[in-house]
Amino acid sequence: MPPGRSTCAVASQNRIQPAPKHTEEKPMNTARSTLAVMALSTLFALAACQPAEGPAERAGKQIDNAAEKVGDQVEKAGDKIKDATKEAKKGLSN
Repeated sequence: MPPGRSTCAVASQNRIQPAPKHTEEKPMNTARSTLAVMALSTLFALAACQPAEGPAERAGKQIDNAAEKVGDQVEKAGDKIKDATKEAKKGLSN
């Protein structure tokens, strides 16, 4: 400590100043917005560039549709069996 200065005087000179407030938030928000728009544009562009479905994909869809129809028919048959069972039980009860 220099001669002639008190401890309080030295402490007040070495005070930590608060950091200035960050006022440049608009450029950061603009950069984020621009980045988000670019990312979404890229995703849309890639989605639009899908090739037309080929023969394998068409065949796969036909198989899926056939399997769904078979499943519906099996469900209908199960319902008919259930109904017939109920009718048979009623006939035995009488």
